[in-house]
Amino acid sequence: MFKDEYQAVFSQVTASRETHRRILAMTRQTKKRRSSRGWTSKLILAAVLVSLLAVTAGAASQNWFVTYFSREGEKPLSQDQVEFIEENTQDIQQSQTCNGWTIALKSAISDGVKGYVQLSVTAPADVDLSQIPQSSGYFGSRNDFLPKSEDTALTCEAYPEAGVLANIGSRWQEDGDGLKNTVNYTLDISPDMEWAECDPFDPDTKWHLHWVDFVKGFPEQETVAEGTWDFDFTFRSSEEEVSLLDSPIQTEALVLHGSGESSMENVTLVSATLRPFGLTVYYGDEQDTADYSRDNVAFGEGEDGEIPWYAVMKDGQKIALHYHDGNPVERYSYMEAETPLVLTEVDHILLSDGTILSIPVSE
Repeated sequence: MFKDEYQAVFSQVTASRETHRRILAMTRQTKKRRSSRGWTSKLILAAVLVSLLAVTAGAASQNWFVTYFSREGEKPLSQDQVEFIEENTQDIQQSQTCNGWTIALKSAISDGVKGYVQLSVTAPADVDLSQIPQSSGYFGSRNDFLPKSEDTALTCEAYPEAGVLANIGSRWQEDGDGLKNTVNYTLDISPDMEWAECDPFDPDTKWHLHWVDFVKGFPEQETVAEGTWDFDFTFRSSEEEVSLLDSPIQTEALVLHGSGESSMENVTLVSATLRPFGLTVYYGDEQDTADYSRDNVAFGEGEDGEIPWYAVMKDGQKIALHYHDGNPVERYSYMEAETPLVLTEVDHILLSDGTILSIPVSE
């Protein structure tokens, strides 16, 4: 009987082969040492299993943004980065079930300019979602398991006329229940240059998540599940930022001309503000000859491809800053950090032409 109970419990434990091996080794050692048959080894094994289940549950409940950014960067997250994510993650914990499918809106994180939302989709127990997602990144190969309302899934009351406001990327993750019916999604909300007149990450600004059905495949779509799920939420943003320029400087950048041509030119940086998820720069002044109201400046891009900027940390690590978006009318560009920046640990910003933007020393 105990063997059956053991197998029933142990089969629910999600652990590495090494952990399984260590537990089995412990039980063998216990058998050798026991002075009476039966309960001693059973109680010890039960305690080990309970402990492992607690560890498994802890791993399953690990902050998903830690997992997400760990997969995005080239190097493991530092302890400072993990602590920043955990301290600034906003728990939402809303869930709705429709036709046996549950969407849980779990958490959000933002630095006031860029935001991320984490949710999970749980299918009925007999549905294997691990075989569905085929994403290699945002939108991936376009065979992702996505909502039918992908282009209008996320809207903000501060700018209701906007179209798609987020990149949607799915990641398969075991959640410790022994089933394969849960997929975690991260909604990557990047700045829209048309939002210059509003503040979408203000804590009083309401967001709405509206998901209709789930489909697989592109352009031919297969409906996997039907239903409608609606959520309202707001962001609580980190207020950390560092201004990097006391006066304008020049740097070389790729200018995308309205004619369709491009060229590397000297561009004046007027201001640069660093936040945990990226760098905002304003460029151009009255002395610039280029008409930047028509020509977009793609910082970190070269005529032969991407040349990212870097946040160089005090320990020497370099975190890439990739050009994300720009607005020639506002003369504004945004560089997205590959993984979150702990601002107190940033030494300087290294531009693609070798220019260094120093971090001001706090008095």
